[in-house]
Amino acid sequence: MRVMSEKRASGEFVPYARSFQVGHATVVDSDEDRDGFFETLAIMEDSGDGHTHVEAFRRDRDGTMHATPAEELKKMEDMLDSITNFWKEALPPK
Repeated sequence: MRVMSEKRASGEFVPYARSFQVGHATVVDSDEDRDGFFETLAIMEDSGDGHTHVEAFRRDRDGTMHATPAEELKKMEDMLDSITNFWKEALPPK
């Protein structure tokens, strides 16, 4: 598990994202507005052909989960695919 934190003015480090990897999938739990509540859960899987499949959910404070709309998922997938393609071009296999 990886935990990403930021340092507040008080000097305290506060986590804003937690992630872990299972096989080709990465799961990220994030606190988008930095209020201490992790409201976004995203599951990303690398298909091996350069495409990343994403499923994401928003969590309410009562624990209820809501699926992210398809158009928002498409934007996430396109962004992740662009990043993958950039690195493939920048660091081609030898």
